[in-house]
Amino acid sequence: MAAEDSVKALGSARVAELARPAPAEARPVAAVEKPEVSPTEMIDAVKAAVEMLNARMKDSSRSLEFAVDEVAKRNIVRVIDKNSGDVVRQLPHEDVLRAARNIEVLRGILFEDNA
Repeated sequence: MAAEDSVKALGSARVAELARPAPAEARPVAAVEKPEVSPTEMIDAVKAAVEMLNARMKDSSRSLEFAVDEVAKRNIVRVIDKNSGDVVRQLPHEDVLRAARNIEVLRGILFEDNA
């Protein structure tokens, strides 16, 4: 009943107008342009970002550690307190890595060749 009340309030002519699809030529088509970036420009940008981060990290009481988990095949980034050596934060979290490792082990068991 609420829908019928809404139709009555708007008027049947207005509802028909809203329900009618717009003509194809009236719909704008957004053109997505990807900027052309050469591999050398990308490498230079990454090097500049790394240099900037290294400069900022020297003044900080924390350091970054990068590693690769061989079983889960994932990159790991750890933020470490320079004074205590404790891990402040790890990305991805250890629980996520443990789950990824378990999935890799199960994948090896499930798809083991018995030929």
